[in-house]
Amino acid sequence: MHQVVAILPVHNPTDNFEADIEQLLSLQFAQIVVVNDGSNARHYPLFERLQKMPNITLLTHREKLGKSAAVKTAVSYVQRHLPRCKGILLIGAYGQHKLRDIEQVLHVSRIYNDGIVLGVRSFRSRELPTFSRIGNFFVTLCFELRCKKRIVDVQTALRYIAMPHVSMLQRISGDQFDLDVYMLMEAVKRRVPLYEVYIGKANIKKNTFIQYDETFRFHNVGMKIWQYKYLQ
Repeated sequence: MHQVVAILPVHNPTDNFEADIEQLLSLQFAQIVVVNDGSNARHYPLFERLQKMPNITLLTHREKLGKSAAVKTAVSYVQRHLPRCKGILLIGAYGQHKLRDIEQVLHVSRIYNDGIVLGVRSFRSRELPTFSRIGNFFVTLCFELRCKKRIVDVQTALRYIAMPHVSMLQRISGDQFDLDVYMLMEAVKRRVPLYEVYIGKANIKKNTFIQYDETFRFHNVGMKIWQYKYLQ
């Protein structure tokens, strides 16, 4: 069994969510924590079924608070109930991460278990909209100029964080997508080791630039990078 806790924040899950969770069970995580971030009532039967599955913990926000808030809720649970785990693995809840990608990040986390392992996507495919390729280049450049470090995909939702660095997440402000970028900025400042693992091309749906757990509002992300005030 992996000594890693999987965390999936979700708002209004897709029809495939239950099947995706069943696949994750095969990876034998120490525990899978699902955070229902204010999903509407039609999804309640799904969450009731999840609660009956082995090794699943369901945490619930009555209202949508945002991805960052959902991650912090899960982190608080892990710190209280599973303090001896090796780390946490944040996973996108909308099918954008294949089982083989998750297994690959887990494998690397067993070797490089002292920092943060990022499952980075390739934005080079010509199948992606030009807007998306340019936008990712813009965000990557903003991050590199501000932090003096280049990261291929600062917005990836698939990432492993070793337990010694998990407490840092609770101190970072923001409730929406801010946590994804800000944790990397703090990691660079604190010299936390960062490892990148390619997991395949970016899964961006046609005519869709904003999802619950991965934002493509590149200008907004770039501005947040420049405006961020580091923790003291």
